[in-house]
Amino acid sequence: MTTSLPPPFGVTPRAARPWGFFAAGFGAGATSAVVAAVLFAAQCTAPQLSARLEAPESVSIGQEFELRIRVHNPHAEAVELDSVDAPMVLLDSFDLEPIEPLPQDGSPVDGLGTRTWWFEQRVEPGDELRIAFRAKALRAGTQQLGLDVCNELQDCDAVLASIQVTEAP
Repeated sequence: MTTSLPPPFGVTPRAARPWGFFAAGFGAGATSAVVAAVLFAAQCTAPQLSARLEAPESVSIGQEFELRIRVHNPHAEAVELDSVDAPMVLLDSFDLEPIEPLPQDGSPVDGLGTRTWWFEQRVEPGDELRIAFRAKALRAGTQQLGLDVCNELQDCDAVLASIQVTEAP
C-alpha cells in the first residue's frame, strides 16, 4: 500500500492541471511581451540631432527680430530634421514665422498643445542645418522662448532662450 500526501489547499491533481498550463502560458506570454517591448524600443529610437538657439537678449514689444536654430548631426549616419515644435503658450508671447528654409506644405499644424512646422530636411553626418524664424514680441517681461527640434521618430532636442521684452519706446 502506498500513501501519498494530499494536494495542497484541497486542490485535486486533476483540477490543478489547467492552472499549471495557465501559469506556464502566462509566464511565456509575459516574457515575450518584455522581449517585444525591448526590440520595439530599440527600433524606435533614432540618432538625436543637436540644436542650439540664437536669439537677442532683449527686444521691445512689437519689434521684429530673427531667431536662428543651428541643427547639427554629430552621428556617423544621416538624420532627418522632421519638425520644430512650439508650445501654444509660447505663441501668447511671440509671433513666429519660419523664413528659411520654408516648411513643408500644410505647415504649421496645431494640436496637443503645440504648433508644429514640418521641415523633413536630411542632415548629413557632421553637417549643420540653419533654420531662421521671423519673430515678434507680443508682451513685456522676461519671456522664455522654448522650441523642440525633432527627428523623424520625434526624439527631440529642446532649445531655450530667455528674452527681456520691454515696452516700446
